[in-house]
Amino acid sequence: MFDPVLVFLSSCLSYPSVNVLRNEVSSSTSPTQKHLAGVFNLVLHKEFLATSGNNLRWFDKSTGWFLPRNQALLQSFTQQHALSFLLALPMEGLHLVMSPVEYRAILRYRLLMPLYTGRCHCPHCEHVMTLFGDHAFCCGGHSGSWSRHNFLRDTLAALVRQVGILRWENGEVHLPSSSGDLWPANLLVYAFYDGKTVCVDISVVHPLTSRGLVGFKVGNAVRGQESTKNEKYLSGCQSIGLEFVPFVLDTTGGLGKSSIRFLEKVAWIDDGAESYLRICVSSCSYTIYASAYFGL
Repeated sequence: MFDPVLVFLSSCLSYPSVNVLRNEVSSSTSPTQKHLAGVFNLVLHKEFLATSGNNLRWFDKSTGWFLPRNQALLQSFTQQHALSFLLALPMEGLHLVMSPVEYRAILRYRLLMPLYTGRCHCPHCEHVMTLFGDHAFCCGGHSGSWSRHNFLRDTLAALVRQVGILRWENGEVHLPSSSGDLWPANLLVYAFYDGKTVCVDISVVHPLTSRGLVGFKVGNAVRGQESTKNEKYLSGCQSIGLEFVPFVLDTTGGLGKSSIRFLEKVAWIDDGAESYLRICVSSCSYTIYASAYFGL
């Protein structure tokens, strides 16, 4: 395997000054950044040669740029705290434990390296997997979508409990509706926003769907999901005196504005533990992927 330090630093390249997509550097690029850009492209080149028999392509031959999926993925990884999982200390109670095989698979995914060498099927739904394993992020087989959702809910609930805040998982809320049905809130956090109870609705979205790649912009999937959730539940929650938080995490580690505000609020109570909280949530997103990839 590659030197983990170089792999980590290569993933942290500053894209405004180092155009990794075309192996170009600007006049403001430091020697270290130039070296890291070279490492990144060398790794890709070696992997390119090793997989040439699979007809695998990273680049558009006419432009020299990465294909849309690869370009979108690299851009997504520039989001703040998208790499926070690398700083996590092992804690089994918060799911901050990852096997070497899982960790290696995640690094390969982040560096655009194929995870399979031949035709493979998803262990959950028998869907034919691409060489990069993207399907693992959005598989719905064997309650896959609910597993991702519940994993994030349990992680958030554990974080809230750690700072001594009263919470209720899957608490039922009476929202005004024609049917009068009870709405199951993923997480109710009591006396949290200016003394008001907060109703947290959790979503995990994958930005690299075929629809999402059309006119791709970093964060679009998260913003779209936040907007959908607010339209559906915000006014109903406010009408009965609750605050509503759509907590949206994308599978590359990005968070929505409401999610960031929620974590900042929890961190303020715990005297500045925001980085720790971001690490936990970031680790959660990649553990979800690793579990899906290996059929756990």
